[in-house]
Amino acid sequence: MNAGAAILERLRPRGIRLGLETLDRLLQRLDRPEARCAAVLVAGTNGKGSTAALLAAMTGAAGYRTGLFTSPALERLEDQFRIDGERIDGGKLGALLAEVEARSGDLPLTEFEALTAAAFLHFARQRVELAVLEAGLGGRGDATNVAEPRVSVLTTVAFDHAERLGSTLAAIAADKAGVLRAGRPLVLGWIGTAEAEAAILEHARQAGAPVRRAPDEVRDLAARPGDGGAQRVTFATVRREYAFDLPLAGAHQARNLATAVLAAEALAEDGFARLKPAALARGVAACTWPGRCEWLHRPGERSLLLDSAHNPSGIEALASYLDEVEGPLDLLFGALRDKPAVAMLERLRPRVGRIVLTAPQSERAWDPRTVAAAVGNGCTVDCTVEPDLPAALGRALARPGPPLLVTGSLLLVGQVRCRIMPR
Repeated sequence: MNAGAAILERLRPRGIRLGLETLDRLLQRLDRPEARCAAVLVAGTNGKGSTAALLAAMTGAAGYRTGLFTSPALERLEDQFRIDGERIDGGKLGALLAEVEARSGDLPLTEFEALTAAAFLHFARQRVELAVLEAGLGGRGDATNVAEPRVSVLTTVAFDHAERLGSTLAAIAADKAGVLRAGRPLVLGWIGTAEAEAAILEHARQAGAPVRRAPDEVRDLAARPGDGGAQRVTFATVRREYAFDLPLAGAHQARNLATAVLAAEALAEDGFARLKPAALARGVAACTWPGRCEWLHRPGERSLLLDSAHNPSGIEALASYLDEVEGPLDLLFGALRDKPAVAMLERLRPRVGRIVLTAPQSERAWDPRTVAAAVGNGCTVDCTVEPDLPAALGRALARPGPPLLVTGSLLLVGQVRCRIMPR
């Protein structure tokens, strides 16, 4: 275990705490690194990571030194910290986390607060011009919300983390809307429900935040599939027409792209004048965001489709994409216990053939035998239960057949990806 991982291991028992007071006090001790560059906050139930990655790719292509902080990591911790697409060196991250821990002193810092503070320090010291920050959980009390965004973005709102964010869509939406600021643009993607959107719009009205709503401002959104999951996406905003070669698959990614473009337009109006259509197109074409409807084609072996859908809303977007894919796929599925694994699996079953149920390598994972028992007769035809992930993956890949879909958890996708594509 490296130094950074050891520090986080010490902090992990403190769990998750929503609220900004502890991190704000720490950042004061660190001389306010979060105030040394402009920021964009991206929140939402699903799509926020993809939207943040696309926006960061655009601003980087326009010549702005851009930091991207996302969570959680897909494969390794360093993936969460990028500047102009390059991940942080592990030794440098360990040193930043050690400094954060040392300066925290008597403050009961959590793991995510430490990571967020390290990101702010890294971006400040590397003279980043713009930090694109993906909210970890919710919005109002998320550690990233200690920054003062020039633009805020909300992608979608659906039921997830209800035990922390609220038992209704309106309550969850209001919490996520906490990332907006008075007088600063709020970009709304395709939120999903009238109830959630109404709560956000009311919050924006009370705060005095101008709203740019994608369903109103984006016209003629169309996507034409290309090779390897890529797609040609065209649309017009109220300002101009666009055409992009998007390396990310699925209609939901086309919507995430349009949302990111609205955010880029808002930044352009706020002083980032180099964010012009040609730069945006270059950034989008170069954007990589592994594990999200990602096809892995391996000569002589089964192809894989990796998607980190981990809640019903994400599974719904995946199911819609599968409707575009010819023929049923086989499925390797595993989920964490705070997710409705049975409902998620049931949504995918009509679109897949053979199923292998397994578990991400985590104490928080569902036992696949429990999932299989809950599904009952629906999982008796060509359904294998293998709790050990390496064995499950080996079994799924050993049989000839159509491409293998791996989904149910970001953790599962990351662990499979590490085995398929070792670094």
